[in-house]
Amino acid sequence: MSDMRYLRQWLRSESSSSTDKSDRLQLARELDQFFTYIFNNSRDGISVLDKDLTVLMVNSTMERWYHEKLPLVGRKCYEIYHNRRAPCRSCPSAIALRKARPEVGVVPYEGNGHASGTQELSVFPLYDDKKAIFGLLEYVRDITSLKEEERIIDNLK
Repeated sequence: MSDMRYLRQWLRSESSSSTDKSDRLQLARELDQFFTYIFNNSRDGISVLDKDLTVLMVNSTMERWYHEKLPLVGRKCYEIYHNRRAPCRSCPSAIALRKARPEVGVVPYEGNGHASGTQELSVFPLYDDKKAIFGLLEYVRDITSLKEEERIIDNLK
């Protein structure tokens, strides 16, 4: 995983409303530990990208899903996750950057070089203290079984 300097900086700035410096530092440590715990223990995939769609960090789920593509950090998300040279027009991450708002989309899971499932990709812009986007948080949920169940139900109708 990459360093968490942007997120730590954001956590520290969010805790600056406290007047006591030791209280602010303690709050920043607790928020950092809380985020790290959630990040590392989620059964869903999490990626943090910069504005150029370069992967800054991933959780262990993403490393497990895309183990054949390791290392993930420092590479373009569309190269790793979709074997592309550029993001597609319907890419939820590219749309979130363009529109400066969260986006959700359904994308193929492309492990081992071919589509083998379906993922729901929720993308959240990350803003600095000047309200400028400095990156994206991607939350990825495997919905392959759900889509298969929908297909079975549709076939029964």
